[in-house]
Amino acid sequence: MLELQTYDAEAFKNELKEARVLKTSRSAAIDKQYKDNYSGAKERAHEINNRLLRLYSAKTFPVRVGSIVIDYKIFQSMIKKLKGYETELTLTDYSLRLRYWKTGNKGILELLDIQSYFEGFQHIPRAVLKNGQEE
Repeated sequence: MLELQTYDAEAFKNELKEARVLKTSRSAAIDKQYKDNYSGAKERAHEINNRLLRLYSAKTFPVRVGSIVIDYKIFQSMIKKLKGYETELTLTDYSLRLRYWKTGNKGILELLDIQSYFEGFQHIPRAVLKNGQEE
């Protein structure tokens, strides 16, 4: 599977904190901005803001795999559930596909590239295959 390479955890953590501050708004600021607009716009702004807050929080762990960036926490969570399954990883230009199967049960997890949310980050961890080849 994938193996994380060593990285500067403190520098990466600081980049996430800075992005969280710069790219998200407080709820009060959104309410003020959409004060006189229809409620659908305000709700949509809150939804986008909440997604960004999650993306730049400890709930997401972006990792570079080849030329894309994936959420490694989702990958790890799925791998834990797949004990006893055969698996196959495939890297495309826009995603990492984890295909898994066992007698009578099969599926695919596709982790899409989230690189656009982390443009300018200098300390995103990298992952390689355990046999040393980079995905």
